[in-house]
Amino acid sequence: MRNTLFLLIALLTCMSAAIAQPQVSLSEPFAEPEGGYNKVLQLKNGNTFYFQMTKEAFKVIAYDKAHKEISAKEIEGNGWEPRKINATTVNGIYELNGNPTVFVTQIVSKVPTLFRLIFNATTGALTEEKAIIALPKYASGSAWAMAYGDVDPSGFYLEKDAYSDAYSVVCFDGFAKESGNRLKLVQFNGQNEEINSAYYGSPGDFKFTNYIAMCVNGTETYLCTYGYNAGGAADARMIIGRLKSTEKEFAVAFADFNVNGKDRVTISRSTPGSDVTKRLYYNVGNDFRETKGMMAYNPGTKMVQLMTVSFQSAEKKFFSNKATIAHLQLMSYIDPVSLKITSSVELEGGKIAAYAKTKLVQPQATAGMPQNMIINKDNSTTVLFEEMSYRIKTRTQNFRTVKVSEETFLENAGILDIDEKGMEVSGSAIKKNQLSDGLVTSMEQGEKTKAQWKFQPINLMQARTNHFFSYDYIVTGKGKYVLFNDYAENFLSDEKTEKKQVKGGSESNLVCYQIGSDGTYKKQYLFGQANDEKNRVFSHVQSSNFSAENNTYATLVVERNGRKKQSRIAWLNFQ
Repeated sequence: MRNTLFLLIALLTCMSAAIAQPQVSLSEPFAEPEGGYNKVLQLKNGNTFYFQMTKEAFKVIAYDKAHKEISAKEIEGNGWEPRKINATTVNGIYELNGNPTVFVTQIVSKVPTLFRLIFNATTGALTEEKAIIALPKYASGSAWAMAYGDVDPSGFYLEKDAYSDAYSVVCFDGFAKESGNRLKLVQFNGQNEEINSAYYGSPGDFKFTNYIAMCVNGTETYLCTYGYNAGGAADARMIIGRLKSTEKEFAVAFADFNVNGKDRVTISRSTPGSDVTKRLYYNVGNDFRETKGMMAYNPGTKMVQLMTVSFQSAEKKFFSNKATIAHLQLMSYIDPVSLKITSSVELEGGKIAAYAKTKLVQPQATAGMPQNMIINKDNSTTVLFEEMSYRIKTRTQNFRTVKVSEETFLENAGILDIDEKGMEVSGSAIKKNQLSDGLVTSMEQGEKTKAQWKFQPINLMQARTNHFFSYDYIVTGKGKYVLFNDYAENFLSDEKTEKKQVKGGSESNLVCYQIGSDGTYKKQYLFGQANDEKNRVFSHVQSSNFSAENNTYATLVVERNGRKKQSRIAWLNFQ
């Protein structure tokens, strides 16, 4: 109780006159979770579910509209083992048909299996636990082939329609003997009923097919893949496919790129904090093998948008092992009828870089890498960027190179608004400096909003700090906000000052920046005061969830008072 009063009093005393302080509500405290995965989901009925998955247990806590606990349950698996967190993939957590629904993958007796768990939205009770899809059983020697033979593991990719409860699952069989059986799509309606399935086939007669991205629009699913043979990029293509729920075969088209009116582009990339700019020339035709993507249907323009990041080159500094990676970053617009790309633009983020140069005093500023794509109500798109670079340490063991550790430098955040044709409208940047143990990849923020997660080992242990880092971006009727954990000295300094690198959550606090219409921002502490060195409240950013219906941001927070720590769920209502 004392800590609750401390928080609420501190909130009142540290209000910024410039920013409306959000209304804050806190759950009863509980022990800080050690490792594993944590996720908060707010429902349309006002209730909230908190999912805590660790090697000790899988716990589910439900809260009512007043944020009082309804129930707390520990899940015992039926056909899978909830405590095997290091062998679990979370494919998504959504509200479907009014109820919290969790999708997880585990390998059961060498069979990759997708499970669906449905909870009652009112009582918190588990009402369904079902294995909905199983892939072919791994044969003897499969583990060696995946570890050393460049064979992709089998698994599932799940995407939900942004405007309904329909969803689709791509079943990927890395060991399929026939290339046409490598990918299978299964479609579900909002009542969790399977309504259609079809193999993707082998468009272009390619031997291998890689998954890139997918989106669902009602009864139609759009799929982006990369087909290739052993010959490499000279014998490969990106492919756009569509499956309607009433059809048993995919419609497909090869992707023909013409970026900014050219089939050859110049990529300029610089390392954050460096005065060296690299210029690479790239032939936009077929080399998309190492590509991550996001797809979304824009109901206003009636176009499918595809954001892709394709690896191009890497340079590693010998003494620091810090690698700077160059990518080609594209936004492509696809006609959903013909499946042809009508236009593509390179996501250079020039307005972000210009803002950083003038406001943050960074002469060699870059936009960074895309983290998320948000379709706005006015048909425009907001692309969230983050400056990212990596440090990977290796050693030689039995004549093989073995990774010892991986770290990701997560630096400035960038917000870019583009119009319906991909042209930059406005950009802004916020200075931050974080170091995460583990590998944080592009578009991971977008995956986090869908609750997609996979255990990431570091020396046989889970990465300890990556759930505290990166940032959140939310939009309400009153403003746009960026939230992240930062040190007090960084918060108190101006934006011309170099920020101290944040390496852990315990010494940080959750801070909020409100972005104005002109790109400038105002900042505030959300909990406590910057000059209070004993009390800290920081967030598991990975756990957060924003409800646009009631403008409420919910997240798992950790209160630190001296050496004592405890956790709560915090609800912040932005009026």
